[in-house]
Amino acid sequence: GRKKEPEVSLYSGAAQPQPDRKEPQPDRKEPLLCVASRMIPPVIRFTWKRKREDGKEEVLPAGAEQLELSESDRFSSIRMVDPDPQHAYEYRCSVQHEGGAKESPSKT
Repeated sequence: GRKKEPEVSLYSGAAQPQPDRKEPQPDRKEPLLCVASRMIPPVIRFTWKRKREDGKEEVLPAGAEQLELSESDRFSSIRMVDPDPQHAYEYRCSVQHEGGAKESPSKT
């Protein structure tokens, strides 16, 4: 059968800061959205990764912080991330497909 690798995009869903709020909320999680589309067959698996400034990369465990949605030819994974005051992390998602793994661009 025909195979087509997914197109993978990564979006940051951070809310606009409230005008009356001077300080960012330290405990506020921010959503990242990874979208995979147009793949054949439409069967994929999302993995989220983050990388510190020192280059160390880790895979984030799936769980309560991760939500997945699927439409006919488009799959989305929403990952809630904690802004970490100690480290600036780069996040990206990796999509496993029959044709191999496809990585998204990074977001900080």
